[in-house]
Amino acid sequence: MSPIHLITVLALWLSLATAQTTAQCGPNEVYTTCGSCEASCQNPNPMCTQECRPAGCYCPLNGFVRNASGSCVPSSTCRLETTSRRPRRCPLIKCIPGRRCIQPICTPSSDGPVPTCQPNEVYTTCGTCESTCANLDPPCTKNCRPAGCYCPLGEFVRNANGSCVPASTCRITVRPITRPTPIP
Repeated sequence: MSPIHLITVLALWLSLATAQTTAQCGPNEVYTTCGSCEASCQNPNPMCTQECRPAGCYCPLNGFVRNASGSCVPSSTCRLETTSRRPRRCPLIKCIPGRRCIQPICTPSSDGPVPTCQPNEVYTTCGTCESTCANLDPPCTKNCRPAGCYCPLGEFVRNANGSCVPASTCRITVRPITRPTPIP
């Protein structure tokens, strides 16, 4: 097959594949191979981490949110909820009596005790991927991991023993350059 025919076949296949994935998306949705958490009418500012969600159709980030029926709509069309029903973010605000700050939201104190974390760890309800001594820059999206104790991003990394330590304390293993021994 000639290069021109091969390029034509590849271009046709690519256009069909693209058309197929975009045709499956609903109005105001975009197809992405590395999804992120979406805003919704109920939660217009979700706390997200940087881990990929499965490929699929998502609301675009430019002012669209998912409504209660599952459609992507302009955020301006969401029915306004009373501020008492919307979680308040902390520490930007002080939690009212009877509520406590479980990052990032003020939650009722009756939810049970906040787990005690190890040194240099923080408890968060929206976990994130963590840097480690072995991988200082892991690929992340804005998905939440389960609530728990995590190393604060940008401050500490998890070492091989499972402790959160300053990145500067990680031992970088460098293999020495070996030169072949000359044969006499």
